[in-house]
Amino acid sequence: AIAAIISRRNQILKIDETQDTNEEQANLNKQLLDGTYDVQQVGDDRHAIYHTNNPRKPGADIPEGPTLSMHRSFRLSPSIARLELHTWTDLIPEDLLGIPERDECQHTVFVFSRDTIDQVLPSFAELAAKELGRSTKDGVKAVGANTKPKQEENKFPSAVTDYWSQYQAPQQQKKRQITCLTGALAQAQTELETTGSTGEARNTLLRACAQLLQSQGVTKDDRPFTPSSLVRYLRDEHPETHQELLEFLADTFRKTNNEPLDPNATGRALRAVFDPLVDQWDRDALAFCNEQTEDIQPEARVTTHAPNVFHHETPHGPVDVTIGTIHSVKGQTLKATLVLETCNYGNDLKELAEHGPLIGKSPSKAGTRFTEHLRRVFVAMTRPTSLLCLAVLDEHLTDDQRTALQELGWTITNL
Repeated sequence: AIAAIISRRNQILKIDETQDTNEEQANLNKQLLDGTYDVQQVGDDRHAIYHTNNPRKPGADIPEGPTLSMHRSFRLSPSIARLELHTWTDLIPEDLLGIPERDECQHTVFVFSRDTIDQVLPSFAELAAKELGRSTKDGVKAVGANTKPKQEENKFPSAVTDYWSQYQAPQQQKKRQITCLTGALAQAQTELETTGSTGEARNTLLRACAQLLQSQGVTKDDRPFTPSSLVRYLRDEHPETHQELLEFLADTFRKTNNEPLDPNATGRALRAVFDPLVDQWDRDALAFCNEQTEDIQPEARVTTHAPNVFHHETPHGPVDVTIGTIHSVKGQTLKATLVLETCNYGNDLKELAEHGPLIGKSPSKAGTRFTEHLRRVFVAMTRPTSLLCLAVLDEHLTDDQRTALQELGWTITNL
């Protein structure tokens, strides 16, 4: 019945990111659709960086047909496209073309030592500010791996935390205690930017609401609220407050997309939502909402930057560099990207330089692990429109490799 309804309503099935379609997903599509539809598949096997417990057979059981190759990238500048051609050796110049309208920047390889790794992010931020000008408050990211096999734990650099110890993996962020409304708003805004969805951001703000109510002794059967239990409680026992909370969340997300939020005003609005549940707000509530009173001095108020954002003041203006994994930026379009050398069954950029592709030579190595390095680096390097940078440990580049990188068009900056 479901298949019949879907087939009547849809004449065309478009499958994006086909390279990530596993056999189970393809078979489900086949069962839901009776075969009387046209299929359009869009994908690139060079972007297949996800693992699955099922055999991944791109496009399995999906009808095949004529293939149209799309050579023009509407994301990359011409110079970034040329650098990409050398990274994936089965490409020829006509296979990947940028668009002339993109800004051309000084694509740079930062070569650091064990003692200067802490200079990588500031140097990238300063270059981004110089090259991109004032448009550096968003769209600037540094990416790498953050997991590694146990036998590689002592290798260096192993993870993004080697570059910036304050980095927190998403699962760590979810477990983190929310200590103030400012922190909750910053975390929610980052989640909106990174996922493009309000789901995680909504839960973050609901957790802040639950913590605010708990500080005032408002619980359900003496148990603190969770985001879902808070919504159920309000919906069942305080429907008007539930409706006001939904309007508060919608208004907060709407403002977040357009302007920085004022924590004081947002705190007052949030307290107004829950006024029917609280007899009198005490000092703890005001402190949580970062509101200044005679008893709470300005220096006691909490300010914070969004999680996993490296903020740096440069001579050209402030720059926010978001730190993340390569998987987290797949599909995104950025202004500037820094690919951090990290370790997952070997140091990725070292492997690609040592065995050819990064320096424009045919690969002297094959195998699953090497191909995974190649794909992850290719995905990371195809994110930016204007500025592309790499960070490589000095011990992992020979003089000949540095010369080859310069001949390809990279600028070498020693830190």
